[in-house]
Amino acid sequence: MNDYFFRPKLRDLTKGARLEFIRVFRCMERDEVTEYFGFGGKDPNRTIRNYEDNSVNPLPPRMKELTELYHVSIDAIRDYDLIDPIDLVYIAMWEEELMPFFDINIDNIASKLSDYGKCVLEGLKEWKEMKERRENGEISTHDYIEWKLNFIFED
Repeated sequence: MNDYFFRPKLRDLTKGARLEFIRVFRCMERDEVTEYFGFGGKDPNRTIRNYEDNSVNPLPPRMKELTELYHVSIDAIRDYDLIDPIDLVYIAMWEEELMPFFDINIDNIASKLSDYGKCVLEGLKEWKEMKERRENGEISTHDYIEWKLNFIFED
């Protein structure tokens, strides 16, 4: 399986960095995003640049439009509150882009979890399975990142 593609670098875990990572992963220039939204003026790229620099936080309708443009789940680009354990999993998935050998040991914890915790554990197991498929060459790194960008926890 050919696993050659341009893999963007994630500069940090902020929403802006994630938006930039996804835009670059989709091989899009800011001009293309600007054109999609119909921004004009002296500096039409300013809004997208501000989103990616974390100077401006996109409003919910714009977030929805960004998910449609970038073909990702809202969970890939929304703010994480660090209270919900599921948010910690999404952060861990992004952390893996900063530290490629990042891993979470999920063995032997199922018996200690609530029903909600078991839901989170199922999501972690699915992530682990996808990592193993990538490592075994069953899927490409590109397909693996694509899966992460569209991963949604099922209740």
